[in-house]
Amino acid sequence: MAPPLVDKLMECAKAIEDGELKHADSLFKEIGLQSSTEANLATRKVVKYFAEALVRRLYQLYPRNPMPLVRFREDTDIIGCKFEPFLSFASYTIMPPFYDALRGKKQVHIIDFSVTVDIWQHATLMKVLANELGSRLSYRITFVGPKLSRHLGYLKLMSLILSKTAENNHIDFEYEEYLANSVAEIVGATLQLGRRSKEEAVVVEWEFELHKLLAVPTAVFNLVMSKLKDLKPEVMVIVEQEADHNSPDLVDRLTKSFDYYSVMFDSLEEDKFEKLEDYRVLWERIFRSQISKVVAAEGVGPC
Repeated sequence: MAPPLVDKLMECAKAIEDGELKHADSLFKEIGLQSSTEANLATRKVVKYFAEALVRRLYQLYPRNPMPLVRFREDTDIIGCKFEPFLSFASYTIMPPFYDALRGKKQVHIIDFSVTVDIWQHATLMKVLANELGSRLSYRITFVGPKLSRHLGYLKLMSLILSKTAENNHIDFEYEEYLANSVAEIVGATLQLGRRSKEEAVVVEWEFELHKLLAVPTAVFNLVMSKLKDLKPEVMVIVEQEADHNSPDLVDRLTKSFDYYSVMFDSLEEDKFEKLEDYRVLWERIFRSQISKVVAAEGVGPC
């Protein structure tokens, strides 16, 4: 985005922190005028939401962000609104290295440490690998993750969809799960993992679960990593939310979170989301709420 707009947002944040309320108020007007001429739609949106959050912080107003009127078809609302944005971005991050590591492999073992299993990710990967291989593929998933309120029903649905995908593409499919809510359960499940043969290609994915191990003694973390290293995976991909949005310094927090959400909003404007307009509207609302919490309410406001 244009540097002047970034500079104005940072200057406004500093003015608020220094108690220069009149100066901050004048900067809001300048930001509004400059952003209205910004050609990039994603940039206009992210500037608008950060300026809105600063206004809330300045005047200590914390109304709830408006919920858009979005209706989902029953066949598309599978995972649920709460996790969908994060799971989708995680999948787009994970897929390229998975393709590179598994291309041409006849035996595949996915060790999935995640909030929930991504049906889209595995169904797509299975089809691509089967088509490229030209012969029978063995595809195994080991899921290690929490038991959520709607998880068991979702896992049953996932098993049915992936089993059908495997059948249609002549794939030998296996699924095993370890429902692990606590660190101790994650460790216990990890110690039971194994590699069946030298020919089996192993990949490990962590989606929003690895941070649970960072708050425990180093020995526990090392135990898990040592076990995974022994499996000699082709690749391990880690996806986590940003951890540096909690800085006590408002300007620093705004700078880092602005870069993060700029990428998010740019991604939402890409062509691949054209058929997901309902989700895009909802995701924008969710990210808008997060921006409000990060900037205006120190992460805990009723936004």
